[in-house]
Amino acid sequence: MCYSRSRSVRELQGNGVCFEAVNVCVLPPAFLKARPSIRRAMSTHFSTHRTSSFDVDAVGLAKRFGGVWALRDVSLCIASGEAVALVGPNGAGKSTLLKLLATLWRPTVGTLRLFGQHTRDPSPTVRQRIGYLGHESLLYPQLTLRENLALYGRLYGLSAPSPRVTDLFAQLALDGWGERPIRTLSRGLLQRAALARSLLHEPQLLLLDEPFTGLDAAAAERVAQMLHSLQHKGTTIVLSTHDFHQAEAFCQRVICLDRGRVVYDGPMVTPLQPAYRTWTNSRPQH
Repeated sequence: MCYSRSRSVRELQGNGVCFEAVNVCVLPPAFLKARPSIRRAMSTHFSTHRTSSFDVDAVGLAKRFGGVWALRDVSLCIASGEAVALVGPNGAGKSTLLKLLATLWRPTVGTLRLFGQHTRDPSPTVRQRIGYLGHESLLYPQLTLRENLALYGRLYGLSAPSPRVTDLFAQLALDGWGERPIRTLSRGLLQRAALARSLLHEPQLLLLDEPFTGLDAAAAERVAQMLHSLQHKGTTIVLSTHDFHQAEAFCQRVICLDRGRVVYDGPMVTPLQPAYRTWTNSRPQH
C-alpha cells in the first residue's frame, strides 16, 4: 500500500476519528509541500521504486474536457487484494478516475500502469483482468440477459461461459430473468445484470461506480456479501460510493477527491462522515 495524506492523523484523531491498523507507505512530507513541477519529479522517482505487487500505479494523472479539468495531478498505487473506497462530492472526478483505471479513457497528462504494464496502448490481456461497473449497464437492450452474458463471455475468451452465468444468476437472484430482453428490466434488475457482466470473467481488478444504486435492501445485502467474498479471494476492489456505512464495513482504505484532486488517501476512518467533512472543507454532499 502506498499513499499520501493531506490531513494529519493527529488532527483527525483530535476530532474523535480512529484509524484502522494497516501497513502504510507514506510519501515524505516534503512531497505535499512542494510545487507541482517538483512533486511530479518526486512522484516519478518514487514510482520507479514501487514493487510489482501493485495492480494500479498512477503518477500525475489528469483529464481535461475542453477547457475544464475533471481530474488533476492524481498519484496513487493500489496493492493486489486491497479494498479501496473512493468518496467525494458530485463532480469531484470519481467516475472520471474509474474510467481512466478501466482504460476506457486516456489521461490527458500522466502515466498509468496496471499489473505492471503501461496502459498507453493497453493490451487485451490487461483489459481481460479488469471488471468495470459504471453508470451505464453496457448491455445490449434488444438482447436477453443470457444472450448478453454469453456474448461478453466470448469476448473475454471464456471457453464455456454457461456454468459461470448460472452461478452468477444464483448469486445475484437473477434466476427467471435470463430470457428477458434487457430493455424490459427494472432499474434494480438492470443494476444486478450489469454487475453480473462485470464479474463474468472473474477479474483481478474490480472497479465499481455506485454499485448499490437502485438496489432494494435484500439485493444490496447480497451484493455486499459477494464483494466480501471476492475480497477474501484476493480480488482488488475500488468502490466509488456515497454510502459511508458500506465503505466503512467493507474497505480498509479511503481516497477522497474534491474538485478533481486527491484531498485524502489513507487508512479507513471511522466514523467516515466527520472526516469527510474535514477533507472537503465542510462542503455538503449533493
